[in-house]
Amino acid sequence: MRASSREIPTSTASTSSPAIGGELVNYRGQAVSLGYRCLLPGPVPGVFHGGEMPQRLLQVDRIGLSAWAGLLTPENCQNLIAIGQSLLRPATVTDEQTGQEVAHGERVSEMAWPKRDDYPILQSLAEGIAQLTGIPIDCQEPLQILHYRPGGEYKPHYDAFAADAPTLRQGGNRQATLILYLNAVEEGGETAFPELGLQVSPIPGGGVFFRNLNEEGQRHPLSLHAGLPVRKGEKWIATQWIRQEAYV
Repeated sequence: MRASSREIPTSTASTSSPAIGGELVNYRGQAVSLGYRCLLPGPVPGVFHGGEMPQRLLQVDRIGLSAWAGLLTPENCQNLIAIGQSLLRPATVTDEQTGQEVAHGERVSEMAWPKRDDYPILQSLAEGIAQLTGIPIDCQEPLQILHYRPGGEYKPHYDAFAADAPTLRQGGNRQATLILYLNAVEEGGETAFPELGLQVSPIPGGGVFFRNLNEEGQRHPLSLHAGLPVRKGEKWIATQWIRQEAYV
């Protein structure tokens, strides 16, 4: 991902407004800039706002984190929600010892794993994500669509696996994550990064991208993150995990 010429130097900022052009306030209560254009090689293809430029709202270089607005149109979001609604089941986590999907109390939500070949929008989205991140499309896992009801949450966790996890045979570790926000949450549902003192509000059509591994290819301690409880309303997101090599 190409770096922006304008960066927010602190890694302890938190979003306080769901709108571009609103305020971004760091932990000292100081306002920082918001809503500038990111520097991409050109319009992002696929479903990303009909080829318009998304906007980078926040950058934290320490883990390659970028918060974005304008990645998806309202129609894109509704289409992804509709796909998820038809396939929802109780959410699971990957057991690092067996590589199997298992239920776990730290994750309270419903999920869907739509097949890319069944929905043209998913192929367009995958192409757009590859363009946005600069990581080949073959490294993408299947997209996961998640639904959180009031009280639903995902407690602090890492997306990267342990060094001896069996799932590493499927394309190495999860080098990066992109979370796409599909609806407006009435209250709660932020994505929190406890080690950074950072919370990203779920802006519809926006998203947050971050690296899970350090330069040595090990799990980055700053990538610890959580989906905070939904206090009112519901929350829909789509999560794209990206491996180090082609996912199989």
